Amino acid sequence: MIVTLLRYIDRSFFHLRLAVVDMRKAAYEDDVPEDVECVDLQCSRVRYALPRIIRLIWQTRPDVVFSTLGHLNLALAMLRPLLPNCVRYFGRESTIVSENLKGYRHPRLWAWAYRRFYSRFDMVVCQSGAMREDLIDQFAFPPGKAVVIHNPVDIERIRRLAAATISTQQCVSRHRIPMARRIWSPLGACRTRRVRSADRSAGAM
Repeated sequence: MIVTLLRYIDRSFFHLRLAVVDMRKAAYEDDVPEDVECVDLQCSRVRYALPRIIRLIWQTRPDVVFSTLGHLNLALAMLRPLLPNCVRYFGRESTIVSENLKGYRHPRLWAWAYRRFYSRFDMVVCQSGAMREDLIDQFAFPPGKAVVIHNPVDIERIRRLAAATISTQQCVSRHRIPMARRIWSPLGACRTRRVRSADRSAGAM
């Protein structure tokens, strides 16, 4: 989802930065567009990366931080008071949270944390209506902050890869975070900007 978004988002409006918790053996590293700045946080687990994420957000001051990983989303919401107020924080929800928490230790504690902190996001992007309804009904998430956007599908690329002969290779996926300049996705950071004609000409050169 993130790689597809990075590939097609409008460069005339966004400068993109992708922050990744751990780039070692990242499954989709080669698919990230060359013009996207990648930041390897070099951490084996999300909790170890949190101080570096906080420092990175303060250093770059993106317009938007787009977090795409469930437990990272919650951590980011909890840390919101420590982060710059000038930045807007978006999360991407990819599970039905109430069902997902049933597999956690101390699910009631996790549920309390979602109710208490998740609304600190400026917006949460849900992949389905069921995910949105679950956040609103089970965790009292503000309806105006939850939007449904289905995962993008790169049909042309799928057809191209389906027609190609490739070797089978075992891939180990790692946690990825986009950013836009300024989206960044830890996170994703994004800074929205207006580009003048002169800027576009200079970029072409």
